[in-house]
Amino acid sequence: MGSEYSGPAVAGGRVFVTDRITDAPSDEPRGERGRADSQERILCFDEDSGRPLWQEPYDCAYRFGYPSGPRAMPLVDGSRVYTVGANDHVLVRNDKELIRVDLRSGVHPKRASRTSKH
Repeated sequence: MGSEYSGPAVAGGRVFVTDRITDAPSDEPRGERGRADSQERILCFDEDSGRPLWQEPYDCAYRFGYPSGPRAMPLVDGSRVYTVGANDHVLVRNDKELIRVDLRSGVHPKRASRTSKH
């Protein structure tokens, strides 16, 4: 797992977490590190075994001085998991579709069919 500030959500035998992964060196100055290309991810694990079930990565450039990852804990409602990333990316995921909304740009939801589980 990458870095993050948020806690896990546990529901229906699954554990949901968010994190940030980057290729930036850890000794890079804090302000510069925030400029690195990176991704945030939603990850889902089996509650009993800890086995990864799927992940949903998305590009997310950090441009602020506290670059350790998402802050909000995932919210689970039935078969859906909702997340809000550090740069106001909202994702709603279930096994069939993914909805993405960028709150900063006001872009309308984009839906993508799930053809396979990751």
